Amino acid sequence: TYVAMCHYFVVLAPLVRHEAGHDADYASWKARGWCRYERLARAMSCGPGGASMLLVCGEDAIFEASSGDYLWDGVGLGDFGVAADRERLAPRVEGMIRRRLQQFLADGQISDYRRLSALMPSLLRGFNGMFQQVGPDSMASFLDRMKCSGPLQKLHGTQPALLAACAGDDAALA
Repeated sequence: TYVAMCHYFVVLAPLVRHEAGHDADYASWKARGWCRYERLARAMSCGPGGASMLLVCGEDAIFEASSGDYLWDGVGLGDFGVAADRERLAPRVEGMIRRRLQQFLADGQISDYRRLSALMPSLLRGFNGMFQQVGPDSMASFLDRMKCSGPLQKLHGTQPALLAACAGDDAALA
């Protein structure tokens, strides 16, 4: 995507009065589904600029911002002016995350793979079953999916039980 290829990702979000009468700023930018999609694309990017963003809030207010809000502000939970856009983006969001997972594996970044894999159900919230999610796992299948050798294996300070909790996988914790 163009986001993955760019060196700089700039968000222009000064406080302005929208023609509809409400204020528009960074908070309203990050509430919009398409903007959340672009930010997720930046966060999943392996491109030359990494995951950072430049946030322009005014003439004298330019900040380097993290694209990390994608963890809390899922694309599927964003505001869409056209409701069908949410459905259009569901497979693209899932595909973007799966490609990043494969890149983590190819690069040997197993802890990043595990973390993103565990967060995937949270990142896909709001799409209401528009794709097939991984269901609840037994601990054995969860460990296999997370590329873990056992339930007590330390994963850069993180145990598999914490990953299962992040994934919301109660069956793996049982």
